[in-house]
Amino acid sequence: MDWNLPSEKKSGIEVPKQARPFGMPSGPIEKTSERGPNKQNVKELKAKLAWQVATRPMQGLLMNFFMLWMMGSSVNLFTFPMLGYMVYSPLVALSSISTEFEKLSKEESFWLQKIVFALGQLTVIGLAVYKCSGLGLIPTTQGDWLEFLPHVEPAEYSSGGVSLSS
Repeated sequence: MDWNLPSEKKSGIEVPKQARPFGMPSGPIEKTSERGPNKQNVKELKAKLAWQVATRPMQGLLMNFFMLWMMGSSVNLFTFPMLGYMVYSPLVALSSISTEFEKLSKEESFWLQKIVFALGQLTVIGLAVYKCSGLGLIPTTQGDWLEFLPHVEPAEYSSGGVSLSS
């Protein structure tokens, strides 16, 4: 058995040219960037990563809205852990805001990204407070403060038309 395949030149058979795959360049690939990190590229990459960290709380807002909607409008067993999570998690994130951005760069401050991050966390806390108010867990009406009003003795007493003495 002959395992050698005839080559194009030896056999005289013409093989039709196939079309290039989509996205393949027609000529040799040129390198447009230098090897190694460029200081400008690293700075842009760090800024981009800082914005991703800063907008992370806003990315979870839809999930938090859905959780609030699923809680309903009554106080039950599942309401308190969910509200606790919605308040505790942003408070922990706000307390570690400097370490969150320090991971990216110790030289840069990222103050604008930190402000956006803090506003996002405060928005989540605001949603939890709004839900607590809607559930009646926050004293917002006049009737919630009746306990602190001074007790006044009435000036007169009246009774029905029946004589009490015999």
